Amino acid sequence: MARVLILVVVLVVAVLLYPRTKHIEHRSADRSSTRLSGLVSVDVLTLNRRIRKIFDSDRSRLTPPFDNFIIGADLPDSIQLRAFAKLDPFLAAYAGTTEAARQYDVYVYDPLTRFWASSEYYYRGVPAPFLAKFIVHLTPVLENETSMDILEFQPQIQVGKYFGWSAHTGLAPGLLDDLRWVAPSTTERKQLLEMLAAER
Repeated sequence: MARVLILVVVLVVAVLLYPRTKHIEHRSADRSSTRLSGLVSVDVLTLNRRIRKIFDSDRSRLTPPFDNFIIGADLPDSIQLRAFAKLDPFLAAYAGTTEAARQYDVYVYDPLTRFWASSEYYYRGVPAPFLAKFIVHLTPVLENETSMDILEFQPQIQVGKYFGWSAHTGLAPGLLDDLRWVAPSTTERKQLLEMLAAER
């Protein structure tokens, strides 16, 4: 009886510790900087309207995964930004800016929280399902020139399942999606920057 109990304890511990042993690769081609920005030769109000139009009535310009995105009614507040800035120094700096500095910014996300194959994160040798929201930070530089920065908010990946508890499982444990917060991607931010900065 004692051996059976010990075996059960060992198995439970092994199952609970298994998620910590998962090997996740970040194969980013360029992680030299967390900041991705560009200068656009248009005033900030015009650029803000152009971006909103793209996500509203000119959606043919949107390429996957951004064709599933919409504009959020409100930007994440400073408390929310700081809570998810541990892996992103630029997001941490952005969280310290004033509301006035963010007045022209646009927040985009997928309302159905659909993951897509990551271009940078791999689990078991294949692209991990990836999900993120994006903040387009617009800063007027000159009368007809605007700086556009792309930030990721709450980037995460799914790396299989794990056995555990949640508010949905009740008292009994079950198999749950293994979701991990990660550092921002470079590829998706470049894609969004180039798409929104392109003249038409």
